[in-house]
Amino acid sequence: MAYVADACCAENYTTEEFIEEISEKVDSNVLSLFHVNIRSIKNKFEDLAEYLEELQHKFAVIGITETWQSEYDMEGYRAVHLRRNPGKVGGGISIYVRDDLPFRCFRKTDFTKVNSDIECRFIEFNRKHLRIDVNVVVGVIYRPPGSITNFSDQLSEILDTLQKPSNVLRFIYLMGDFNVTQGGVVMRMLDSRNMERLILCPTRSERKPDKVLDGIFSSEPRDLAGILDCHKKKIKSDHRPIFAIDQTNGFNAKR
Repeated sequence: MAYVADACCAENYTTEEFIEEISEKVDSNVLSLFHVNIRSIKNKFEDLAEYLEELQHKFAVIGITETWQSEYDMEGYRAVHLRRNPGKVGGGISIYVRDDLPFRCFRKTDFTKVNSDIECRFIEFNRKHLRIDVNVVVGVIYRPPGSITNFSDQLSEILDTLQKPSNVLRFIYLMGDFNVTQGGVVMRMLDSRNMERLILCPTRSERKPDKVLDGIFSSEPRDLAGILDCHKKKIKSDHRPIFAIDQTNGFNAKR
């Protein structure tokens, strides 16, 4: 989908706008996703936790990329971490799942990758805990500055497995730092698998409109997603946080 200036204006939320338009109106048990490339979570974790509190919405899943491998526990969440091999610097992924939501991690051999071209980890919610009779898969992804073709091929293999016809119907969400070009091999691959791009606008001010940096993709159309206009002093990253909310689905969990 092409960059549209008007869409970007509607897609940006200040903290106050997010609270007024979403936190105060949206059911707290909806399926909601949050992602930020933190560029080292060390010395930033408390600021991140404070910012999430300010939003007054407890996201179902929080994905953090480029943790640079420091690991923290977040109150009210269970954590899944991904580290690079010993001796490798940079990268790192953390996934935080609301602690009242049952989920499973996919087997590492199938869906967890840590190499010079891709880092990713996937979790799944079983349909018996959801309002709609489908499983929900969430993958958090980071593309290091390696081969775009290799990144595309490895992510494509994962999607092939997830989308293979079976007795289990799945909705799939991908969120993370993709760092690819609109219309390039990765975007064409995602489009061919009916993964819809939910974040249309740049998440770094210096980026060109045709650059897809931080993104959320969904196998089902969703109309509530955006970029959070937090000041750098809140999270101290040059990537702006993004979110998506599925108002048609949610959890049966009691809080």
